[in-house]
Amino acid sequence: RNEKITFRCTRYEKLALARGIYKNKHDFLVSELKKRPWVENIAGDNAGLHVLVQVDTQMSEEELCERAAEQGIHLMGISEHYIHKPPVSKPVLLLGYGKPDEKRILEGLDRLEHMILK
Repeated sequence: RNEKITFRCTRYEKLALARGIYKNKHDFLVSELKKRPWVENIAGDNAGLHVLVQVDTQMSEEELCERAAEQGIHLMGISEHYIHKPPVSKPVLLLGYGKPDEKRILEGLDRLEHMILK
């Protein structure tokens, strides 16, 4: 018999695999965030490849993102996406988990924690 043999995954198999990988990363990130004393709230943790994290700090969102950048941590606050800025509140960060592996996620959170708590 000369039936075609393929070792490729279908789109659906790739999607199922990706969902499993990202779910593990998501669960790891949320679990680690819940252990951190500076994390006040976690939101949006069931949508996309990002979570929203409200940070308990006296720093502004802009200052927090700038200091993080100086430490080699790329962060984005959500205030830059507001049409009408709310009254002054604690920073809310948009943390993505699609690209970094668990080791890098942990390293980033540790560096961020050191910066926030010092």
